[in-house]
Amino acid sequence: MKKIEFPPQMNMGRMLSGSKSGYRDRYPTNLVIFNSNMVTLSDGKVWYGDIDAHRDKDMLLYLRAELDEDLFFLNEMDGRFEHEDDHSLMMISKAIFAVRKDRIELLPEWYRNHYGESI
Repeated sequence: MKKIEFPPQMNMGRMLSGSKSGYRDRYPTNLVIFNSNMVTLSDGKVWYGDIDAHRDKDMLLYLRAELDEDLFFLNEMDGRFEHEDDHSLMMISKAIFAVRKDRIELLPEWYRNHYGESI
């Protein structure tokens, strides 16, 4: 993985809560990916940890601007260590959401139907 300077609140391996179900109970309408993987087109997998697309939106848009590149978030299994060497395009095709220049865009149809087109 490429070494990138992340904001302190987005440490590698970040945990949002000791209880996944407890967190979902507190934020039932938020798009949360526990053990997510962040991928960029140029560098592949660059980060892993828990992410809440709603609560972390400002931080993700800031990070996207700093890197000057779209960020793609995958679930745990699609970005596991055995897939780190997969071509970035193959990994990105499995993304749940992308952080674009001005928005967080939901990618698979189920997520768009459940949460809307973007956050």
